[in-house]
Amino acid sequence: MRSESLAFVHIGAVNELGRKFGRLLHVPLLKLLNGRLDMREALFSPAACKLNAGLLFEFFGAFAKFEFALKNAAFLSGNDTSADPDWTRFATSIKNAFQAAANPELKQACDYLQLNPPMKQVVVKGQLAWSTAGPDEALSDAELLLLHVRRVRNNLFHGGKFSADTFEDTDRQEHLLTSSLVILAECLRLSPDVRGFFDAAA
Repeated sequence: MRSESLAFVHIGAVNELGRKFGRLLHVPLLKLLNGRLDMREALFSPAACKLNAGLLFEFFGAFAKFEFALKNAAFLSGNDTSADPDWTRFATSIKNAFQAAANPELKQACDYLQLNPPMKQVVVKGQLAWSTAGPDEALSDAELLLLHVRRVRNNLFHGGKFSADTFEDTDRQEHLLTSSLVILAECLRLSPDVRGFFDAAA
């Protein structure tokens, strides 16, 4: 997905975005008056987010295309009211072929996610908190790593990382994103059907 396609949104969407991102919307007055909002500047300006905007767009684009590919390759679950990608069944399908030490780049990415796993946002006594509890140790490498990748996505997409304190360690956040991209690329290599739909995605 090209980030240029996400560059602008009509001002009518600002209210909804404001509710989701709150103080992160540093919108230039001139662009508000003109009725157009530069989303990359508004959401990922240095004043709003310390992470690399290009890396964020690359990760979200790759993740969205991967879920599209999973569903179209029949790795899906749901009913007549919903359709969801079945990450667990996909991970199971490649777990024997997935070798974390297949090449140095993949090994580095796998090691990083396993040694520095993303935390899970939870609610404790009505307050947001971070859980460091790890997933089931009986999971295969593929199952465990794809669980971490999904948690990286969830923490960002659902607002878990949009606060000053969690963005202080930008090296960690960017390592999580780049490691996740390497792992998704290896999963595509191991599944030609999923790769075909991924490449066909707009």
